[in-house]
Amino acid sequence: MEFARTARTGLGAVVVATTAAVVLLMAAAPAVAEKADLSASCGAGGAVLAVDLKGYAAGKNTIKVQDGGIVLSNREFDRSYVGSFPRPADLAHTFVVTVRVAGNSRQSFVREVRTTPCAPPRQVPPPVSTVAPPSSTPTTATTTPTASSTPAPSATDPGSSTPPTTNTGIVPLGSSSELSDAGAAGAIPLLIGLCLVSALGMVLFSVRRRHRSD
Repeated sequence: MEFARTARTGLGAVVVATTAAVVLLMAAAPAVAEKADLSASCGAGGAVLAVDLKGYAAGKNTIKVQDGGIVLSNREFDRSYVGSFPRPADLAHTFVVTVRVAGNSRQSFVREVRTTPCAPPRQVPPPVSTVAPPSSTPTTATTTPTASSTPAPSATDPGSSTPPTTNTGIVPLGSSSELSDAGAAGAIPLLIGLCLVSALGMVLFSVRRRHRSD
């Protein structure tokens, strides 16, 4: 009876000691280690960034994924996060992943993943010209003769049936005052001539009369 009591006491002590050791080990042991896998590869559609986060402390944790200056994702997660981000194949990429764990700066990090182009640059086709090519058929310019280029028939052309026309100059008549002046100027010598003739007649008449009286 006494042996059984001693055995139970020893067993209880062992259980207590084991429990205490387990508690101490759990307290001293770190929490489950977090896992952060970041990888970039070339897929069928281009470059792909894969993100796999596990074992983080519960809380309002955040993750931000960028490709250069382009933000691909900016969101909260609890204990884990899995995501993939396809990008163009003909460009090089610099991915930046920023993880902030609430209340645990040791688990927070900023990592950079670089990739080279997965495919050669795309060839841009040259612009298609919409201007029609010039026609190879020569064009003949037609000139229409004007009326001024036709020579007028001369007055001495024998083949012309139209008799030549003679332009008669019209001498303008003077005014009535000019006519009267011209008449007066012409009458003065006539009067002088008549006077001379009369005087000469009178002289001849007197000479004859003297001869008759002698």
